[in-house]
Amino acid sequence: MDSQASAVYRPDIFRTNIADDIRRMELLRNTPGIEWLDTLDAQIADLVRTRHPSRRLSQTELADAVAGFPGYASGTYGCWVYYPWSRRVIRLLCEPDFIELRTDRNKHKITAAEQASLSRRRIGIVGLSVGQSVALTIAMERSCGQLRLADFDTIDLSNLNRLRCGLHNLGLSKTVSAAREIAELDPFLDVVCFNDGYTALTEAGFMEGLDLVVDECDSLDVKVSIRERARSLGISVLMSTSDRGTIDIERFDLERTRPLFHGRVDGLSLDSLGALTTEQKIPVLMKLANLPEASLRMRASLVEIGQTILTWPQLASDVTFGGAAVCDVARRVLLGQPVASGCFRMDFETLGGMDLAPESRPEESEWTARSQRRSGNVVEAILLDAIQAPSAANDQPWRWQRTDNGLELSLRDLKRHGSLYADRRADLIGAGATFETALISARQHGFDVTEKLDADNGLIAHMNLSPASSQGDEPLYRQIERRRSNRSRQPGASTIAEDAEARLFDAIARFPDIRMTLLTSATHIAAAAEIAGEADRLRILDAACHSDLIREICWSEAEHLARREAIPLTALGLSEGDMAGLHLLRDPSVVATLEDWKAGSGLGRISRELIGTSSAVGLLWSLSDEPTSYFTGGRALQRLWLQATAESIGLCPVTTVCYLLRNWRNGGRVTDLQRASLPDLDIRLRQLFDLPESRADLVMFRLVGSDEDLSVPRPTLRLPLDVQSGSGFASRQEFSHNA
Repeated sequence: MDSQASAVYRPDIFRTNIADDIRRMELLRNTPGIEWLDTLDAQIADLVRTRHPSRRLSQTELADAVAGFPGYASGTYGCWVYYPWSRRVIRLLCEPDFIELRTDRNKHKITAAEQASLSRRRIGIVGLSVGQSVALTIAMERSCGQLRLADFDTIDLSNLNRLRCGLHNLGLSKTVSAAREIAELDPFLDVVCFNDGYTALTEAGFMEGLDLVVDECDSLDVKVSIRERARSLGISVLMSTSDRGTIDIERFDLERTRPLFHGRVDGLSLDSLGALTTEQKIPVLMKLANLPEASLRMRASLVEIGQTILTWPQLASDVTFGGAAVCDVARRVLLGQPVASGCFRMDFETLGGMDLAPESRPEESEWTARSQRRSGNVVEAILLDAIQAPSAANDQPWRWQRTDNGLELSLRDLKRHGSLYADRRADLIGAGATFETALISARQHGFDVTEKLDADNGLIAHMNLSPASSQGDEPLYRQIERRRSNRSRQPGASTIAEDAEARLFDAIARFPDIRMTLLTSATHIAAAAEIAGEADRLRILDAACHSDLIREICWSEAEHLARREAIPLTALGLSEGDMAGLHLLRDPSVVATLEDWKAGSGLGRISRELIGTSSAVGLLWSLSDEPTSYFTGGRALQRLWLQATAESIGLCPVTTVCYLLRNWRNGGRVTDLQRASLPDLDIRLRQLFDLPESRADLVMFRLVGSDEDLSVPRPTLRLPLDVQSGSGFASRQEFSHNA
């Protein structure tokens, strides 16, 4: 087959009531080797049945209906369709009747009016490996009147694990193969092929007049170019990634300023990509494809690319599902039905799984479950608020239990080895934070609260609850769900307004034993950054602390979902390079070597940058080192953090220096390197924050002004209530006898 013939994808349609078509068809009849198929009688009979669904027509009645069908007896009805690539001619109903009959089984999941509306729509598909399944499914449903297919590639044998076509198509253009498949099920559906793919030369013609575009290409540059053009024209973009049932929806028709790829890469544009090398584009592509949340086997396979496999794997089941999902979403978008932008997942591996839970969107599922449970037991709702409190390394060291008239708080047993937090002072900070959160929630839910601290028998605090005369109104309550750590490291942070700063001090004024010092000058912030960086270096080079540091990070979203504690690597706000560096530091032998070399000066860079890009740096401290000071300090920290959230000020604790110095001052375990370095670090901290020599450093933290992203809650997950509390919960009414 020559190159021109191989590009043919449109059939010839000969109408039996047009003289010129009749002459052409007669010429074709004299051509040898052509197969002629005529099932028009059966098609008309099928059409008649669908038009009279309430009647049971006999074979005689159907035969009479066919014989009497307008134009049938004279031979002027219908058409003949010639497929030159297969040398077949097939007799069909005329176009309107053909479409009516072929879409009849769509009713009424797609109404006749909707089918007519869809017939006026145009859909473009870029990338015909995964896109072929999308195109065929859309064509089968007839969810549009025109399909535009763009791909420059031809079919290889290795494509046939997921492409629906025969071996005779090897070497054929993917667009032509898909178009022929569509033509063989519906010759009247308009298909336009862009065999050179989506390029700067074909972009305008491909996108002009489109109602929706489907991106299934591999090129990062093309993906961005499609979205930039679609956004400028107000065209929705859909994408299936063929892994874990993931579908991306970008409603640029409704959101003309929406960031590309849901804002996964800030400032992404075709111009910004032009300055990147192929290697530099890889981390960007990883973010756009959301690879940290890919299936385990996909992630493992990516490591093997270029080693045991040539490229990333794609299964027919994933590709076929993607075609169905994209077709369904596309139809609903084109019909004006409610469809939201976002990344959505329907994971096959959760179907029929034993002890399997979906990995996808842990934050959303967590908050959805929480919202649903709020409508029931009010005390349970209080605890669901309380456990959102911050704690060192998200260890959630508290344990809540029900009492006859309220709740009591104690510390959970935690196994730590050589940790900075071995003396549990940091755990008391977390306990204070959860206690204060519970108080705020209880008052908001209409309880009067009596609080009592109790250091006996391992308990920390009691909370007696009695119904108040009216619903409470805690100003900080709404901030509980919004509170999060701000670890952004963008230079040029805006200053904090004086009135906002005053309200931060007011937030902790109810705790007179807790002091706060705030540094706002660039020189002081830089000095604090150096102290924080040096403290982190000393911690990482300590083998015992290094082990705990590795435990405090969840290295994948799947691990975080399983553990529901610690901090996900992706939540640390790190660059791809920083994350790669952390992965290297997981190996204790690497750290040991750096310690032997007395090296590792770059180990504190992350903390230095975190503090150095702050609007202000603060320290909560107390003159007393008693356990109650840390508990109260945790309460103060949570109120401070919630107030900062209300002011749109980002906050993030940086605590290593506080607990390293406490270990050293109180005769705890320190390494030789720490023993040599910490005295100078203590002096620098005292001078910077104007501290007395004898005191308790509770929490060091950074503040970032104008934290615009606070409206998007991205909390780390929490352990289930049955781990963090005793069995059973009392309702508000159950406390009424104590009123």
